[in-house]
Amino acid sequence: MDYRKFEGKQWENLGVIEFLDGINPRVLSNNLLLPYLIATLEDYFKSTYIALLKYSNNKPKILKGLRLVGDAVVSIADGTIQLEDAAASAMSFQNMG
Repeated sequence: MDYRKFEGKQWENLGVIEFLDGINPRVLSNNLLLPYLIATLEDYFKSTYIALLKYSNNKPKILKGLRLVGDAVVSIADGTIQLEDAAASAMSFQNMG
């Protein structure tokens, strides 16, 4: 945490939203940064899974036990999303296990 220091002048009041003036900027930045990084990693894993699944030779074996909700099946039938996108939406990329 040495690379991120909040030293120097006193933090100025924003004046727009009153409760933000009393929040410590270090806590605020850390609370905003961690969910952003996790969401970025989750989207990266999901996009990588979709790309690998599109070009995989083992697609039938991978999609064998796939369970889709009705909305996803209708979207695939309408052609609005592809099967790989629906498969990735049915999976959770938050838990690496």
